[in-house]
Amino acid sequence: MCGGEWEGERAPPTPFSLFFPPQKSAYNSIPSKPARLTWADFIQVAGAAAVVATGGPSIPVALGRPDARRADPGGALPPPSLDAAGLRSLFAANGYTVRDIVAISGSHTIGVSRVNDPKGGREGRGRARGGARRADHAPDRLPTPAHPHSPGKMTATPATFDNSYYKLLLKGGGAFRSDRALVEDPEMRALVQTYARDQGAFFRDFADAYVKMGLKGLAVAA
Repeated sequence: MCGGEWEGERAPPTPFSLFFPPQKSAYNSIPSKPARLTWADFIQVAGAAAVVATGGPSIPVALGRPDARRADPGGALPPPSLDAAGLRSLFAANGYTVRDIVAISGSHTIGVSRVNDPKGGREGRGRARGGARRADHAPDRLPTPAHPHSPGKMTATPATFDNSYYKLLLKGGGAFRSDRALVEDPEMRALVQTYARDQGAFFRDFADAYVKMGLKGLAVAA
């Protein structure tokens, strides 16, 4: 799960397929790429840059990841329908802590949701690739306890990287089942409360989790 290899042969899962074309365009537009800048490195650097550009912490990204020659099996990413026990099991199997789970989930403080939680309630129109339900995009819709899975904003400030995600969770919000699970587990909820209260703690732990996930299983040069 996570790690650093770029799997160029496999079609990206929805909703990630929506964002790969601009990534590819940006990568190809770099006039003089460092010899070590692989696709896998570029994705890690781009993610860290997006965090900084939206007001988040600076994240050091080492280079040297190989680009995969073939795609790994699918299903490595946690589905949005996971409950707290499912999150714990999947992340622990990949060497991550509960703190890592809650901190990296804070990435949902920016961006929008374009695909319904498959275990949620209301369904969108049509189907995305792979059979996932795709919904009409509603950029001004905010997840609520009544419709927490609805596509739209992940938080009220989707272009600002801050701790508003955790504040929203404590009010009963969250775009996916896996978001809401964070306040149902006592240990996870304590961390949610910490991050909602202390943005600096969130930033530090998020940066640490980002680096940890980006280096998983790799021997990357500094």
